[in-house]
Amino acid sequence: MGVRLITGWRKLGIELRMAATLLVEGARRWGPIGVFRELWRYLRDNRNLFVGAGAHYIELEDRGEVFAASALPPINSKRFVDYVLEEVESFNRKRLAPLVFALLSVSSRCPYRCRHCYAQGDLCDDETLSVDTLLLAIEGLNTWRVPSVFLTGGEPMMRRDELPALLRRCRGMPIAFWLVSTGWGMDRAFLEELKALGLRGVVISLDSSDPQAAIRSKGHPAAFDNAIGAIQAAHQAGLVVSVDTMVPAGSPLLEQQGYDAFLDFLTQHGVHFLNLFPPHPTGGAETHHLPALGAEDVHKLEALMKASNARKDKQPLAYAAVVWEFRRGCVGGQQFIYIDPTGQVRACPFLRRSAGSIEEETLSAILTRLRGQGEQLGCFTAFDGLEAGKRT
Repeated sequence: MGVRLITGWRKLGIELRMAATLLVEGARRWGPIGVFRELWRYLRDNRNLFVGAGAHYIELEDRGEVFAASALPPINSKRFVDYVLEEVESFNRKRLAPLVFALLSVSSRCPYRCRHCYAQGDLCDDETLSVDTLLLAIEGLNTWRVPSVFLTGGEPMMRRDELPALLRRCRGMPIAFWLVSTGWGMDRAFLEELKALGLRGVVISLDSSDPQAAIRSKGHPAAFDNAIGAIQAAHQAGLVVSVDTMVPAGSPLLEQQGYDAFLDFLTQHGVHFLNLFPPHPTGGAETHHLPALGAEDVHKLEALMKASNARKDKQPLAYAAVVWEFRRGCVGGQQFIYIDPTGQVRACPFLRRSAGSIEEETLSAILTRLRGQGEQLGCFTAFDGLEAGKRT
């Protein structure tokens, strides 16, 4: 069984069941009258979770899980309902937002040297973290009820021989695992093995439909072929397929023609989600002086995504954290955390301050301290003016 699009009446039925569940569970928290008051107040806020929702969903058929975005729990799951209700309270009652995912670096090695890589300074020739240390971190995330973990790096496929053993030891945990990769060394048989162990999908880094541009971005002669091969292998393995794409200022992806052409290219290869992100002044992007997005660029990107997500076709649903944070402010350390290749826990890959090392103390203790700091200052501090992309 594979992946299919959910549209029309079936989509409406899922949404109605989700709404009914939200009302029932919300009534248990706030009472039969309070639930309407709380949800109405939340939905009136233009930062709410449902703004810009897509015209279709993605179903992982063998699990019956339905995704509106790869970073969120399945919308037909209890974890999604719990997340929404906790988010409502974070908005209406000024509480800390719930953690929804974690980026866990499982490798400090990488055969690529991507121009925008935020982990560039943490890469080395030997693995820094043991499998046991990674397992303890995942157990800590499970204790904190983090529903999704993205296995990243470095290049996680550098630990191809160890990844199945790691996921096998995590069986029984209610965590959805995703593999974030350049596509290097990836094939269908390996992905099918990981899928049986809890992998929901892959997130493949591909910055252009032009092979030479992709090669220049990644610094590896096989970058384009590896990415396309991995996308095809994941599609054949019945996994949800996402693509990460860098969008610097001046990118053709900020114009309608270039944006639509790239979406058409990804559609032809069976991609389900597109994650667009700007370069930030850290790591490789700082070294190569890649231009960050300004406020006007963010508005352009938001308009393009809103229009494409509303189309009733098979094009990938597009998202961008920079648009999300434009409305909400920095959600690093609140809705997600990052554990870098050296084991340092940070609010975000682009915020260098560490809250502690998973090799020196428990992740639970680190998260308690990190989340006690409240909202981070974030990378973008002047969206309402002409300047953007300041460093904190």
